[in-house]
Order: sequence, then C-alpha cells, then structure tokens
Amino acid sequence: MAMSQDYIALEWVKGEIHETLQQAQQSLEIFSESPEDRSRLKFCFNYLHQVHGTLQMVEFFGAALLAEEMEAVAAALYEGKLPDERAGLEILMQAIIQLPHYLDHVKVGQRDLPIVLLPILNELRSARGENLLSETALFKPAIGRNPQLSQAKLARYHTDEFQQWIRKVRQMLQAAVAQLLQDKKPDVAKQYLLKVFTRLENALGHTPMGVVWLPAMAFCEWLQYQQHLPASAKVVLKDLDGLVRLIIKNGAPALNQPASDELVKNLLFYVARTQFEGEAIKAVFDKFSLGSALPSEAEIQQERDALAGPDRDTVSHVLTALVEELTLIKEKLDLAVRGDTDCLDALRDLAPATKQVCDTMAVVGLGMPLQVMQAQHADMNSLVDIGKVSQQDLFDIAGAFLYVEATLTGMIHEGKLIEQVNQSSLTEAHKAVLREARNVLEQVKDSIVAYVSKQWDVQELHDVPALLHTIAGSFGMIPLNRVAAALHGAGQYVDHVIQTNTKTDWATLDSFADVISGIEYFVERYSENPANAGEDILDRVFDSLKELGYETDVEEVAETLLKQPAEPVVENPDEVIDQVLSGGEPVHNHPVKDSHEALTTIIENRVTETAETAETAETAETAETAE
Repeated sequence: MAMSQDYIALEWVKGEIHETLQQAQQSLEIFSESPEDRSRLKFCFNYLHQVHGTLQMVEFFGAALLAEEMEAVAAALYEGKLPDERAGLEILMQAIIQLPHYLDHVKVGQRDLPIVLLPILNELRSARGENLLSETALFKPAIGRNPQLSQAKLARYHTDEFQQWIRKVRQMLQAAVAQLLQDKKPDVAKQYLLKVFTRLENALGHTPMGVVWLPAMAFCEWLQYQQHLPASAKVVLKDLDGLVRLIIKNGAPALNQPASDELVKNLLFYVARTQFEGEAIKAVFDKFSLGSALPSEAEIQQERDALAGPDRDTVSHVLTALVEELTLIKEKLDLAVRGDTDCLDALRDLAPATKQVCDTMAVVGLGMPLQVMQAQHADMNSLVDIGKVSQQDLFDIAGAFLYVEATLTGMIHEGKLIEQVNQSSLTEAHKAVLREARNVLEQVKDSIVAYVSKQWDVQELHDVPALLHTIAGSFGMIPLNRVAAALHGAGQYVDHVIQTNTKTDWATLDSFADVISGIEYFVERYSENPANAGEDILDRVFDSLKELGYETDVEEVAETLLKQPAEPVVENPDEVIDQVLSGGEPVHNHPVKDSHEALTTIIENRVTETAETAETAETAETAETAE
C-alpha cells in the first residue's frame, strides 16, 4: 500500500470521528431498547456514512474499510435484511467501539494495517451473509504505472524481428511450463522460466504492460524453493502466458495496455512473506513496498493483541494508579536514604507495596518495567533476609524506581502498554533518565557553589551523594555503566568531604569540576547521538577521579555494574516503550562544552560576591560603631 497517509490530517479529524461514532452508538443503543423505533437505525447509518467518507478523504484504507462494512451492516439492519438481527446489532456495536481504538493505535504506531482488522471485518460480512475476505483481498502493495509509449517509441516494436523474438520467448515459456507441470526436471524448468521473464523485463519492463515482469521474476525465484507447484501458481502462469499471447496477437499496441493489478498483486503475494532472498525478490520489496503491505504473522498477531487490549482511557487510569503508588514508595525510600528512618525497617515495610506494584504490572502486561520492578523486589527481599543494608543498596534501588517512573509516565502520555522501537534509536525512557541526569548535575553544581560561597560549609553538600548515587542507578538501567561508575566515584568523593569536613583546595575543586562537566558533556552528546558520544570524554573524567584518589573504587563499581543480572537490561527492543515523557524541559538545556569554565567562573564570582558582601557589611558595622 502506498504510504500516502497524512497522520496530521488524521489527528485533525479524529475528534470529530470519535464524536460521530458516539452518536451512532447512542442511536444503536436506543434502537436496542426500543426496536419499534427503526428511525434510529437510519440515524446510525448516516453517522457511519459520515465517518466512512472522512476516513476515505484522509486515505486510511484499513479504517475506511471497517467503516464501510459497518455502514453496510447498518443499512441491512434498517432494511430488515439481516438473517440474525440480534447478532448483527452486537457485532456492529463491537465494531463501533473498536474503530476509535484502532485509530489511536494507528496514530501511535504510524501504520494502517487493514489485515489486523480481518477478524472484525469478516464478522461484519458474515452478519450480512457475504463471502469472507482473505488476506489477499487486504493486500495492498504500491503498484505504480509506467507511462504510455509514444507512437514513435511504439514504432520500434512494429517489426518482424520483434514478432519473431516474442514468438520465440513464448515457445520457451510454454516449454518450461509444460515441463514443470509434468514434473520433468522441475529445477531446470524453473531456471528457464526465470530466464524468460528476465528477458521480458529487460526488453519491455519500461512499458505499461511491463510492470508485471519484475514480479514474475520474483515469483520464479520463490518457485525455486518450493518442492511442489501450488495449484494457484498454475493459474498465475497461465495468465502470464496470456499476456505474451496478447502481444503476439495485437502487436505493439498491446504494450500500452497496463497489466492487471490483480495479476501483479497475486504474483507479489507469493513473495511478500518469503524468507528467501534473490535479486528480483529484493527489487520488488523495494519497488512495491512489500514490507509495509503485508507484515509477518508475528507482527500481525502482536498488532491484534494490542488492539484487543484495553483502550487508552483504561490504560491511563491503571498507569496513573501505578505511578502514584510508586511515588509513595520512592518517598519512603528517600527518607531511608536521608537517614531519617532505619534502612532495614524501611525495606521491610516497602516490600509488600513493591510486590503489589509488580502484581499489577504482571496483570496488565508491562514487560520491561515489570522486569525492573521484579529485580528490585527480589533485591529488597534478599537484603532483608541478610539483615544488612547499605546506603549504596538504597541508591541503586531508588535509581531503578526513577527509571520505571519515567517509563510509566510516558506510557500514560501515549496511552500504550507496549510499544516497538527501532533497535538503534534512543528511547524516550532513556531520554527521561538523561534529562533527569542534567537536572541532577545542575543541582550538584549549585550545591558546590553554595559550599564554596559559604566558606566551605559541608552542610551545603549534604544531598549531593544521594543525588549522584541515585542517578547512577538509573544509568545502570540504560545501561551506561561507565557513566554510572563515574557518578558513584564522584558521590563517594563528596561523601568523604562531608565525613571529614574537608576544606577543599582550588586544585582539587578544579579536578572535581572536570568530573562533573565531563559527565555533563558526555550526557549531552549521548542525547544527540548515542553512537558518537565520545568515550574519550569519559576517559578524561576517570583521569580526574584518579587525581581525587578514587580510581580503585571507581573500577570496582564499574565491575559490579557489568556483572548485574540481565533483567533490567533492555534485551528485546519490542518490549521497550517507544514514547516516554514528552513534556518537561530540563533545568539545564544549554550546550555544555564550556561547562568546566562556566562552573569555575560561577564559583569564583559567587566567592567574590560573598567577600564583597562581607566587606560591605563590615564597613557598615564600623561606620555605625564610629557614629
């Protein structure tokens, strides 16, 4: 099917379609309660007719086909032509409810796949006593048209030589088909068929009729892998022979007669799902957009499962409740991280709530977020059983919860439980972690500035280790283990400064600024292009950490992260959420190439301001005393 759909136009009309379908549903419900009032069926028909026209206008074939079948059932109901009126009412009501859900599905997935609707379409047709549709009927490859040949170009084929050539080609075709039908050296016969259609493609592929010869070549490549000739393939070969016979009979003018779309479509249908590769097969996949015209069985089943799931409102309610529950868990965990409550008691109290969140996710089928939550729940139980919990353990759990919360929030925005992403793309869930990282780093810089400006008051650094360790745990979910290790090292250094109440010298502060600015710059580059973020930047970060005296601890943390269980790591991109957290700009959203200089300048300026303020205050106090 030609990818001409306008998804912006769909967004414009989707609200109107939804309202019109609600009116159709209300009319059908009134008729169901009062069968004597058949005028309601007329209203329902008119509403569906309006929806059908709108979907045709925006060129969404699958949705328009469903609306057309719904309209036909409504018309049959009004005219009293349905064999089973009650069954017809039920299936029509089901279709009216399903169409808005399908449009939401199309908008998010950017794919209008009529074949996904085949079950409901055939239910509607069955209610009217019509023949059921096959997959072939919904197969819509992008069949183009070759321009008509001018009389001057046609004159090239008004020759005896061309007639002799086309007759010889047909003789080869008939001989190969006969040999294939008689099962005499079928492999040789298939090779001859491919040669015949290759000659026709090379000589006549540019003509209006010639659209058919490349698909015929791909069909022959597909035949080479078949042990037996399908009965339907015999009909296709007969039709192809008929085209060659038409050229012989009518001469050059026959070349300007386009080949039947049905014949081209039948040829393409054979190869649309093949796993075999040949030059012609690859060519038709590109030329006729077969990848989007007929998805695989697994893709179709996945799309149908998603369509059969809860609608967007239901998804939003469930996910909102999960986020609220997760927020409460995070708040209690934060108290334990800050030391306001006993860590072991906190984990023991939170385990049942975490288990409830996991159970809800399992029922809804949340995939990747569920795996992360289950891993954290297992870790919490293990720590409680051991009877020993460190703050580092709490930081890791909090980081994982942050990742899950970001993922669920984005799923609420998109109204989807499962979303596919390209394997090479950066998911919005990951982008949410990166945005949060930039916010955290900005807070860390503010805390360092306050620490210096208040004469190295370590109380200003109290929240910094928790901030760094928590976001490090989130980076472990992506996973960016080197960034996580660097953040752990920075957090350990700040924690050491707090514990020893150290007055940091400017050289050491400069090294720490290198660490923060380097991580910040790497995160910024990774957000723009994960494949070219610059590992050398992290090398310099680790060099600065060594200057701070934390090279051994950093390496140990990195090794630990690399050996973590695989559950939280994204292995199957089909289970990852494609759209997460569309809104909310980070506090720090400017280029950070000069972040180190900026941080140093901010610190120096703030210290200068503090000194000037102190000097002014002292002068004022002296003057006041003198008076």
